[in-house]
Amino acid sequence: MLVSIIVPVFKVEKYLKRCIESLCNQSYKDIEIILIDDGSPDRSGEICDEFAAKNSYVKVFHQKNLGLSAARNKGIDVANGEYISFVDSDDFIDEHMIESMVSLSEVYNADIVICSWKIIRGHDIQKSHFTMSERVLTPEEAIKVLLNPKGFDNFACNKMFRKELFESIIFPVGKVMEDLATIYKLILKANRIAITPLPLYLYDIHSDSITSRLYDQINPDVFDIYVKRKDDLLLKYPNLRNLILSNFFLACRDNFMIAVRSTVRFEKFEKKMLLEMRNNYKYFLICHSNNWNSKFSCLFLCLFPYIYIKVKHES
Repeated sequence: MLVSIIVPVFKVEKYLKRCIESLCNQSYKDIEIILIDDGSPDRSGEICDEFAAKNSYVKVFHQKNLGLSAARNKGIDVANGEYISFVDSDDFIDEHMIESMVSLSEVYNADIVICSWKIIRGHDIQKSHFTMSERVLTPEEAIKVLLNPKGFDNFACNKMFRKELFESIIFPVGKVMEDLATIYKLILKANRIAITPLPLYLYDIHSDSITSRLYDQINPDVFDIYVKRKDDLLLKYPNLRNLILSNFFLACRDNFMIAVRSTVRFEKFEKKMLLEMRNNYKYFLICHSNNWNSKFSCLFLCLFPYIYIKVKHES
């Protein structure tokens, strides 16, 4: 079974060789590595070409800079594999990652396979909080895990997808948090989702990474994506209303706190999130009825933004 590994590449010459070498060294050999050079201004495109010249299963596509979503969409269009996996070009993967995920897909006849990950911060390596035992889930069960703060999260890169899931789904071009807008839709289209606690993806957080820059500024697109996801999930699973709205409250809370620290201000956006926090706090209380520390801390964070904006506008 052929697996296509798609790697969007932009301005990562410092990390790129490590990434591609981890893909070339996979124990599972029925792979194609698709490198999408998204108009890199450094030597990243040349490094891609060097690997392609030495390995017939490495394919390179050069395009003008269109962003991460467009690069991933291009990779999906040219992929020949039955399954697709995404790897960010400044990360790398365990040598047995693809073999392990293919095995799980065959054992459970799964459309999506999800593994755990390790977080790398300089010389410090941390395991993720995703520690569920190996199992297979229905889409509804997977959405419940996705919305859990200790679930498998929205990353595209620790997952393997059956290619046909993308027939009517693309990553949104020109938007931030593209995984958030896409992963839940793929889960809803799947029949079975297999998960493993093995930390097979190595996620490198450094000063140049997108994650490290999220706290510099926030974008109103993020709020719109959370609203769309909430509405879609409520329509599909009305029985999960409390969980969906509790998760939406937490998303608004977390992004409000980012927004008030941001170097770019969106006061209208901040007020919208504040309103949603006030409207959905009760659902958080229902879902966390046994955790008083969480309830009181979130109540404080719910009141703080209201006081912050009121004082700010009256001063």
